Amino acid sequence: MIKFFRHIRKFLIEQNKMRKYFKYAIGEIILVVIGILIALQINNWNEKNNQNNTLQNTYSMIVNDLETDITKVRQTLEFYKEKEPYLKHVLDGKLTKKDYSDSSYFNLITYSPDYSVTTRGFNLLHSSVDNGVIKDSLQISITEFYTSTINRFEFLRNYIIEDIGDNFAYWKTNFDWYPDYIMRNNLAGFTEYTINNPDYKNRIANYYFVHYDIAIKYLNEFLENADKVIKALKQ
Repeated sequence: MIKFFRHIRKFLIEQNKMRKYFKYAIGEIILVVIGILIALQINNWNEKNNQNNTLQNTYSMIVNDLETDITKVRQTLEFYKEKEPYLKHVLDGKLTKKDYSDSSYFNLITYSPDYSVTTRGFNLLHSSVDNGVIKDSLQISITEFYTSTINRFEFLRNYIIEDIGDNFAYWKTNFDWYPDYIMRNNLAGFTEYTINNPDYKNRIANYYFVHYDIAIKYLNEFLENADKVIKALKQ
């Protein structure tokens, strides 16, 4: 094609047809500009198509993350459901030595499920937004959901870790049965403390308040809001 254009220019110049040559040159420039514009348009279309594909893959990852977290949260709620009768038994003042035939009573306030969410898809979306992908209402909703959930779960996790740590620290400082309890050598001292010392009932009450009045509320709200996000993404 280039050789063809060169041949035309050479012919016009040799024939001393400068007026036609200038017209031809202008036409050639216009053709080049049109070609450049078409190439830019194709490039923009390809880039937009790639962004859309990336965004759809990101949305699919977020859906997978949320479905995984929903399963984990439901397992956590089931854990609390199974544990609640033990805690209420202590709060009702009904705990006896006989109850310790069930080993669950030894760890009522020394363990808590993990509070975290999977953020692979959200982090990828956040990165895409920073790179210039248009931030629409759906992306704003996703961001608000994750920001709220992460803040809530982080608050819970930090408080619960501190509370459990305080239990161990208090027992270590104030009771000589602590080494036997930790090593599971002789649990008689710990058993006596849990039945007769009101401090233990207070700690049970605090554990119950944090987990059953706050944590479960957060978990149920997570399930409700996560389901809304999944439905919006699948649409």
